[in-house]
Amino acid sequence: MQSDIEQLNNGYHYSYHKQLENNFFANDLVITIYVRSKQKTLLDRIQFLKNKEVSDTGDCSIVIGKVRLSSLVESGLQSEDDVFIAVLPEVKNFD
Repeated sequence: MQSDIEQLNNGYHYSYHKQLENNFFANDLVITIYVRSKQKTLLDRIQFLKNKEVSDTGDCSIVIGKVRLSSLVESGLQSEDDVFIAVLPEVKNFD
């Protein structure tokens, strides 16, 4: 039995099976996000479906909530310097 390195040196190529043809990208899925910015007006550009928590610490504003991915992309916040966005794992007790 030869090692992977020996196999590659002898011209062996791993076979890659064709992916399923019905794979697609959908940006209408609902995700939970954490968003923070020093400019509260920037956060108002996001169309949240549901807010779990809104906080204003004086230094920055924070929102945790559910949003459609397409809506987040349309807001353009991902290209703003003063905005931090993190996708949070789904939790059962959000609603």
